[in-house]
Amino acid sequence: MKPRLSFTWKNPFAQPLQAFRRRLETKVPRLFVAFGEGQVKGLVMHAVQGRWVPKALQVTAQDPAASALPSDWLATLGVTPAEVRTTIILPRQAISAPTLELPSTNPGEIAEMVRLQLGQLTPHAPEEVMHAHLPLDVTSEGYTRVLLLIVKREVVAQAINLSMAAGLSVSAVMTSSEAATRWVAAHLQDPAIPDERIGVLDLDTGLSEFLVVTHGRCEFTRAVPIGWARLQEDAEKWGSKLVEEVLTSVDLYRHGEHEAQPPELSRLVLLGPEAMTGPLVDRLGLMKMPVQQVDPMAGLPVASPTPADAPVSITALLGAGETPAPPLANFAPTELTVHHALQERGRDLAWLGILLVAAMSLLSVLFIEKMIIATRFLDRVTREVAAVSSAATEVEKAKMRIRVSQQRMGRELSALRILDRLYRVVPDDITLTGIQFDAGKDLNVKGYSANMSHIFEFASSLGRLPIFGAVKTKSVAKRRFGNQELIDFELICQLAAR
Repeated sequence: MKPRLSFTWKNPFAQPLQAFRRRLETKVPRLFVAFGEGQVKGLVMHAVQGRWVPKALQVTAQDPAASALPSDWLATLGVTPAEVRTTIILPRQAISAPTLELPSTNPGEIAEMVRLQLGQLTPHAPEEVMHAHLPLDVTSEGYTRVLLLIVKREVVAQAINLSMAAGLSVSAVMTSSEAATRWVAAHLQDPAIPDERIGVLDLDTGLSEFLVVTHGRCEFTRAVPIGWARLQEDAEKWGSKLVEEVLTSVDLYRHGEHEAQPPELSRLVLLGPEAMTGPLVDRLGLMKMPVQQVDPMAGLPVASPTPADAPVSITALLGAGETPAPPLANFAPTELTVHHALQERGRDLAWLGILLVAAMSLLSVLFIEKMIIATRFLDRVTREVAAVSSAATEVEKAKMRIRVSQQRMGRELSALRILDRLYRVVPDDITLTGIQFDAGKDLNVKGYSANMSHIFEFASSLGRLPIFGAVKTKSVAKRRFGNQELIDFELICQLAAR
């Protein structure tokens, strides 16, 4: 059996592109849209020195049966659909959020158990709902506690269709519970006390939400059917009912824990304007736990879009906007997720192409620059070589003249040297009458003397000189000069080879 060969190509540009894309995303404003209670809320966030801060806030009445957002809604926020990334926040009343204990710690088995129990927890058919589960913790008996979130598909589709009809590109769909939990974890939870359990009552116009937050996650959530509108209608009546709803929520939370010793809430936090929540703090003080009032709008760089006597909750908008991390439970349909993934891939490829073109352009510029520098250098060298060549020609001519002069001087110096050696050995009684070089090979020496023996001694002395190879007597003749007899001689001295 032949071995199967396989390989995996890892894009070396993946991480740089992701970092580059994240940096670009901080330049793009983010829009968070919350639907519900006959309202549509919008919050625009932009990055300032690495932090996401509110830029614009708008709350507008919206007919639940409307098929589009108000025409001037985006203009009021100061954005256009093409320049923002949109996240939809689903209202708490559209979500069913039971807490389950499942006899497993295996993620795959837990997902299968959740799917099997889904039909028992909702009256709708499985294909009519969307769900997600968030693991909470593992009990001492080895059970995994999960928070199950269930929403009807038509609710998600309606919110997406309203947004897309306005030209918005929806990137995520999350629940108000998760979004509000992010704000509580960031602003109310003490990192030094991670086990602290905080009860939160987030008051809104028509409905409110009760949350229990610990370890930065939502352990329990419940919709409370009382809001600011009811409290303004009859503060005494609905204030008492609100306290009852909070007590009921706390009891349901404790009962759902299935522990021998139900955990106690360390405090209860009431979210809303101080002027409106003051009387409620006094009423909730009967719960035998610290009650704290916090206004999420306090200190924000944007003004409240509603009057002080008709507040709305923007806790979920702020929680989703201040944290750039994707939602733990994203209810965006698969086709929308795939569409965005393809868009991101397309953008990555586009940026990769741009980076490659930029790199090639830079390399081309560098190459051309090097070529220009090299060409200029060669031109300069050519000019210098031409100038040096002319000077070198003159130098060669001068060297030739010097060489010729040296040769001439050498020959002259050689003749003088020979004559010097010759006259050093000439005896006193010998007179030289002629010296002749014969073709540069022989030296003819002529002279006379009165004594024959002195002539032979002179010839012997010449033969011992290193400049001569051999000395021969060519002729010897006697003659009389007056009353004296003289002997004429001619010697041939062969020059030694050099």
